[in-house]
Amino acid sequence: MLGDNPTRYNQTNGNMKSLHPDWELGYTPFAVATGYATPVHPIHNGFAIPASSKNAERALAFYEKMVLDKRYNLLTQYGFEGTNYTVEDGYYKMVGDANTNGFPREGMQGWAWRNPEFMLFEPSYDGVKAIFDQLDKVQKPDIYTGFAEDYTDYQAERSALEQVEKQYLFPLLAGQVKDVEGGVKTFMDKAKKAGLDKIQASYKKQWLAYLSESGIQ
Repeated sequence: MLGDNPTRYNQTNGNMKSLHPDWELGYTPFAVATGYATPVHPIHNGFAIPASSKNAERALAFYEKMVLDKRYNLLTQYGFEGTNYTVEDGYYKMVGDANTNGFPREGMQGWAWRNPEFMLFEPSYDGVKAIFDQLDKVQKPDIYTGFAEDYTDYQAERSALEQVEKQYLFPLLAGQVKDVEGGVKTFMDKAKKAGLDKIQASYKKQWLAYLSESGIQ
């Protein structure tokens, strides 16, 4: 399975172990192949207050309360201690199961106000933290974060290419085309007719300008 993160690997592993305790599931971070890892964008799982909010200051104050007040943070992330969860040896433990609990861990999906100082994890998460510790050692900034594509000049070609992808590329990626080489050739021919060369040339020009302006080598 390609393209999943350590947390979901841990969840998958737990589900698998409950049915097949003798099975082993491994995880290899992409950073092992590239030699580096890029942290998520600073506003990943972010929180925003609409510009039209009539009480923006009060909304921000409440958000700050959920982030910094331990009582509010634990309540909105894990529910009521003793009713929805308990803490044993520093670890989170669900009361009952996902069907009977009523408010499982992070049941409100309040990722935007996670606070590392208050977060509780199950013992099985130790393996995930070990993976992140490994990635922290080889992290480097994501040079793509500040780049915003402007496709005004090739909007029509871009729309045409999207249709070609849906019709000819997606079946290839899903393994539904028996003649793969022929399928790739057909897709590329259709893509070029849709304007792929124009899109690539314009995109490359924008990208090089972004690198120059940002001082990225």
